[in-house]
Amino acid sequence: MTTHTSSFGYETNYGDPPALADGLEVRLFSMEYCPFAERARVALTYKGARYDVINCDLTNKPQCLFKANPNGQVPALWHKGEYIYESEAVVEYADAAFDGPAIFPKDPLQRAKARMLSLNQSSKLIPLFYKVTLAKRRGINEADAIKELHEALQKWVEEPLTTSGGPFFFGKEITSSDLLIWPWLHRLESLSKGKRAQYEINADKFPKLAVWFEKLHKVPAFQDNLCDGGNLQTFFDAVDENAKLPYNLGAKDQIYGSQPEN
Repeated sequence: MTTHTSSFGYETNYGDPPALADGLEVRLFSMEYCPFAERARVALTYKGARYDVINCDLTNKPQCLFKANPNGQVPALWHKGEYIYESEAVVEYADAAFDGPAIFPKDPLQRAKARMLSLNQSSKLIPLFYKVTLAKRRGINEADAIKELHEALQKWVEEPLTTSGGPFFFGKEITSSDLLIWPWLHRLESLSKGKRAQYEINADKFPKLAVWFEKLHKVPAFQDNLCDGGNLQTFFDAVDENAKLPYNLGAKDQIYGSQPEN
């Protein structure tokens, strides 16, 4: 179901990206391992939009990224001559602008409830994700950080999935609440299966989350935008070692940017 057509790698001295290929109206400025950008990739794919990707080196940012987003952050979306940035805004725009299954609930009450859950998950879980995954680099006690993460996962993931009856946060249908937190949770799952088994994101500790993973792994838009587990480990090893980040490692259909300008 992959609907993007090519992936271009861009760094500081690279020139402007090429024009969109015939038949394309959408371009996404992204970074392969950025979970915020993955929100946008999943949303566009889920809606069936055809787009190309500019994978940006976020430690060596290209000028084209600042044209797309003055903050120099991903994701940023170009569509019909306009730029849209901030990940939740991009997801909401994609939901409204393209055909395909709805992401945000149509019912106003359910939509508000989904937004409340996502806001809490984002404010509580995302900081803890970075506290755990960057513990070594920041000199933080990893065991304490993992304990704190597990407590938050019980409250903001296991309990809502139990209350909804599952398999998703609002029952049998995928909603924005599933999509918006997915990139961080599946990274924890993947890292736990490799050299970071101490994270213990597994069915024994989180049975409802395990079912959620199983279901979403079967949804093409989610599966097609997964980071390869080995590559993800390599990326976080580079983070730990404060090494150059392999920002485009494993990107599909890689085509590196135009020649650096003189």
